[in-house]
Amino acid sequence: MKTNFILICMVALIAPFGSWAQLTDCYDAANWTINTAGTSGSVTISETSIDMVGDGDFDGTGLDFIDCANTNGTVSACLTIPVSGDITFDWASGNFLTNPLIDRFGYCLNGVATQLNSLDGGPFGTNDGTETISVTAGDELCFVYASLFADASAPATINNFVLTACPPPPPLSDCYDAANWTINTTGTSGSVTISETSIDMVGDGDFAGTGLDSIDCANTTGTVSACLIMPASGEVTFDWSAGNFLTNPLIDRFGYCLNGVATQLNSLDGGPFGTNDGTETITVNAGDELCFVYASLFADASAPASISNFILPACPLTSLVDCYEPANWSSNTSGTSGSVTISETSIDMVGDGDFDGTGLDFIDCANTNGTVSACLTIPVSGDFTFDWAAGNFLTNPLIDRFGYCLNGVATQLNSLDGGPFGTNDGTETISVSAGDELCFVYASLFADASAPATINNFALTPCPGPVDCSVFDTAPVDLTKSFAPVPFPNGNVDRVQVKWYKASPQVRYSDEDAAACDIKAWAKRNLDPTTGNPIGPVISNPDTLLLEDVKKSNPDGSPRELFKWPLKFRADGANNTKRVDPNIRYEWQVRCACEHGSGQESPWSVVKVFNTPNFDPSTGIYEEPSIVDGTDNSDAKIFPQINDLKIFPNPSNGSDIYLQLGSEVDSQLTVTIVDMTGKIVHSELLTSSKDTAIRFSLSQQLSAGLYVVEIQDAISAQRAQIMIK
Repeated sequence: MKTNFILICMVALIAPFGSWAQLTDCYDAANWTINTAGTSGSVTISETSIDMVGDGDFDGTGLDFIDCANTNGTVSACLTIPVSGDITFDWASGNFLTNPLIDRFGYCLNGVATQLNSLDGGPFGTNDGTETISVTAGDELCFVYASLFADASAPATINNFVLTACPPPPPLSDCYDAANWTINTTGTSGSVTISETSIDMVGDGDFAGTGLDSIDCANTTGTVSACLIMPASGEVTFDWSAGNFLTNPLIDRFGYCLNGVATQLNSLDGGPFGTNDGTETITVNAGDELCFVYASLFADASAPASISNFILPACPLTSLVDCYEPANWSSNTSGTSGSVTISETSIDMVGDGDFDGTGLDFIDCANTNGTVSACLTIPVSGDFTFDWAAGNFLTNPLIDRFGYCLNGVATQLNSLDGGPFGTNDGTETISVSAGDELCFVYASLFADASAPATINNFALTPCPGPVDCSVFDTAPVDLTKSFAPVPFPNGNVDRVQVKWYKASPQVRYSDEDAAACDIKAWAKRNLDPTTGNPIGPVISNPDTLLLEDVKKSNPDGSPRELFKWPLKFRADGANNTKRVDPNIRYEWQVRCACEHGSGQESPWSVVKVFNTPNFDPSTGIYEEPSIVDGTDNSDAKIFPQINDLKIFPNPSNGSDIYLQLGSEVDSQLTVTIVDMTGKIVHSELLTSSKDTAIRFSLSQQLSAGLYVVEIQDAISAQRAQIMIK
């Protein structure tokens, strides 16, 4: 299970992640200031657009330009910019009857006006476009609609926003807010101050200390502490500093208590003055009690201690918002008189009361007759906690059954146990995985009552944050291919392995990139089966072989790195719709998308080529030609060769390897070194020219043994062995 974290560490030095496309969070409508004073205009701000209606009361600005300081005849919407970056938006001002000399639309940035509409650009001027503004946190940005005469109420719209992502909240906010901590300074002269970024403690200095040689989590005399009941499970990381070089860790002890178990952080070890600062990570569970403790044996000093630079488990969601919002739930009341109402704070269900119940003595997840339900496809793995109340003391759990179905498996929550009227309420925690189907179910045996049920007080695993798909802004690069046998090195040559990368030199799409790729290839030329050279005209109107959304997954279903895919040779008895034919020069290209194919898609790559060998189409296997009748046919290789390749020294000591090309190959080469298990131990891109010795600078020395060096350019390749001694 992946845990979501809030990362707060030197925020000012870290660029915001991703981008916003809606006016939510720090761009929410509530954060804008609207001005329509002295006008008949209006401003409406939704999550997707700002809609403005200009002044039409015939009392305009009287000005021939936008004056950022003027409000008469002006309609505006202003925001104090929350984070530095770019703001991009589409805008449309008025219509073809609008005169930009009279009705001016634009923006003011820190009081400096920019008019967007103009008389330029066609018979009616320019009344729409796309604009990008570079802003700094703290800037004031105002969209302004100013009318010279205020003689019309032409509309203006700003939408299709691309906004720099909002900064993360400070660490000690939300469920970690100062109000949720318990501070103890009883019987001390010390203090605790909790801000949004740090906890600052001053030790006891009243000379009446703990009298103890250790931190005692149960002792309060001479002890200053700050305690929190952990709201979420995960890791708590923080920097700490306790006292200074004059502080004696034998006297003034700083550390923490987790569920009553003490850990002292400062110590006499670590230098002439001991260790008085560091970084610590603690693994916690929701419900644990964590206390930072500053205890003084003699309480003879008021040395400060500070805890800062927190990395904390993300706070659980407490309402049905974001990926849990009501719109994502489906409800069923078919064939019943019941109802389901889903708000941000609760799910309220009324059971069936039409006397046509389930007729079953249990909750049947597949049954809908007499059943009221509310279902959600779980968006993220974690815990799903809630309070529930079903019916009342008159409700009989034998007749009216309340519970939930998880992937079709029922759990009844109300029961006859627990008191004279049974158990009709409680708190439940369910462990769920992304993609699970969770249904709250209220099923009635006889449907003879419409008793209500409520689910509320949620504690939910936070929704996934914005996905960074910026690597897919550009096309894959460094396209190449390989004809290595499978398994390597003694298997069959039955495929061409096409390869591509997200960046040069040969940087693979990683697990985190979650790439899925489309590959297309089409025949360009026929090849001579003996020489491998092109013959005949260029193939016109070829069919395109298309592989869509190819991707790899780890055993747990999570995305796996992707940089290559096999195009297998056609063979009798196989499905050959996505296989390649023998003796063909193919052109091919690739594009990739994030979120395993469901997200942003890259442009198509440049077009590259590969040649298929003279393989046997009945078996789909290529075999090297052998000597027949005294004739050496070994030159009839998979593809044309790089001529006169020499590798030296061979054997080599493994630190430096050189190759020399006797013929001119003015192109980019891919050089790969593979060990006898098939593992790639070195790969790089090189530019070669005739009679030039090319040196490999290996990142690490190879161990002794036999290796294969494979050299490829756009249309040719060769393998040679090298011995490392």
